[in-house]
Amino acid sequence: MSTPQTALSSNGDEHHHVKLACQGCQRKKIKCDRTFPCGQCTRSNLQCIPSTRKPRVRHGGKRAVDSELRSRITKLESLVESLSGEVGLQHTPEHDEDASNETHEAPEVDTPSRSVGRYLGSSFWDSLSTEVQAIRDALEEDQDADGPDAHSNEDKSGSGAPLHTGNEFDLLICPPGTTYIMPGALNEPPPPMQQYLYETFIANVDPAFKVFHTPSLRAFFERGAPYLGHEATAPCNKALKTVAWFAAVNTMTDEQCRTQLGGARLDLLHKYRRTVDVALAQADLCNTTDLATLQAFAVYLVSIRMTDLSRRVWSLTALLVRIARAFGLHSKAPARTPFETELRRRLWYCIRFVDAFAALDRATEVIVDAKSFDTPFPNNVNDTEFDENSPSIPNHEGCITDMGFGLLVYTAVKATLRMTVPEYNATGDTWQRRLDDAREWGRDVHERYLQHCDMSKPFQRLIYYIGKSMSASMVLRAVRPVQRHMSSVPPRIDDPYVLRIAVDCLAANERIYTDREFDRWRWLIWVQWHALAVALAGLCSIRGTELAVEAWKQVETNYERQNKVRIPQA
Repeated sequence: MSTPQTALSSNGDEHHHVKLACQGCQRKKIKCDRTFPCGQCTRSNLQCIPSTRKPRVRHGGKRAVDSELRSRITKLESLVESLSGEVGLQHTPEHDEDASNETHEAPEVDTPSRSVGRYLGSSFWDSLSTEVQAIRDALEEDQDADGPDAHSNEDKSGSGAPLHTGNEFDLLICPPGTTYIMPGALNEPPPPMQQYLYETFIANVDPAFKVFHTPSLRAFFERGAPYLGHEATAPCNKALKTVAWFAAVNTMTDEQCRTQLGGARLDLLHKYRRTVDVALAQADLCNTTDLATLQAFAVYLVSIRMTDLSRRVWSLTALLVRIARAFGLHSKAPARTPFETELRRRLWYCIRFVDAFAALDRATEVIVDAKSFDTPFPNNVNDTEFDENSPSIPNHEGCITDMGFGLLVYTAVKATLRMTVPEYNATGDTWQRRLDDAREWGRDVHERYLQHCDMSKPFQRLIYYIGKSMSASMVLRAVRPVQRHMSSVPPRIDDPYVLRIAVDCLAANERIYTDREFDRWRWLIWVQWHALAVALAGLCSIRGTELAVEAWKQVETNYERQNKVRIPQA
């Protein structure tokens, strides 16, 4: 009967040049004196189990390590190539010669290299560190196999950690300095393209989402003038520029992007979205005290809502509201200049607009309760009537100004939220009372805004049709509310009266899509999900009538259009 010592001696005859560490020391990763029993196991009062060498042919381990290294190097190459999204061009003598000739024929353009076309986030560095450590382990394993400290290591993984090279995480909520940005990695468009995007932003976004004072914004974009007390190169203003690029592309068609910007719309949206995320992170979004950063964030959320079909916008709206409250936008401002007070009011009501949009998209309650703020409405004024040094700002009545669309929307948000707040006790208004309020709201909006619209001007014509659509939607929400109401039982869903209201709502909204001059502002139009749902529910029971035929026509038209404009995630 052989003892462990005899077995060890027998094995030692085969490999007399090396003694292996015992299994206990290998498992604990501590130094073993390679005696039997070893000192570590003796002191720990543990059974010392000797290690045996794996049989291998000469140079077999070397070939295995070489294969492991080749696998690791291949992964590193693919990881580095992922920075640019494609394999770099191979440089041949002919290519270099052609490039040299082109250099003499055309002036150099200061554009970032495609090889540094992305930022380097934590995912990249984690993956790179994992692969480098795996290569180091493979090299050490090779040395151990041929050296005096060789031992069995069967639990080594040959595949390593999986690569996570995708950019699916959010950077905009990261503190500044936590992400390394390679020079040229932010994909800034060349100056001529920037100016085109700025003009597009001012024409397509600014009138519909009135956060800014247009003359000040134009001076900042075109001349690099300071904006809201900060130089044009300040992080907050850099973030605003990147948001302008993204929002401008968001309002364009794919054909316009290819013709004017030289790229597909979705590719440009993806590129500038990442640029915005990095710029907002560098501006320290979560702790910012700069109004420009909050303006940029609000525009970003209302723009990305049409391309990001996830609940990301809905979730980030809570962050937007929290930052706004930290600014004190929800309360009457203390002694500030009229200019700053006006911009703060505009921003607060635009944030309420984003909140209402996000809530309606997800059929949830809004974050900002109507009783939780006392900020007055912005003034009904044209931007050319005041500037940073104005001692006061006029407030007009009986006319449409630059704030006309904004004031119409803010008024609608206020009334809509009153109609959609859920009830848990029978303490609210009946549906008949809500219907009277909705009709009164429609008459008031017509007198204050819609009757003053100049129908020869495309944007004022759009204001008129949107106002009529809002009035019809308000009636539908009063009769068939989105949220639960305990105060009264609404009319049955199969009542022709209810179906008639839903059809009128869809028809009023359809007028917005019949005018081609409205194309540049349709990025802000919302889907009439409520009217569609009520109409479809009514059509389950109402059939074979003129009303049913008209309803099916409106439903099919709306669905067909929404299928065309439904945009994949950028």
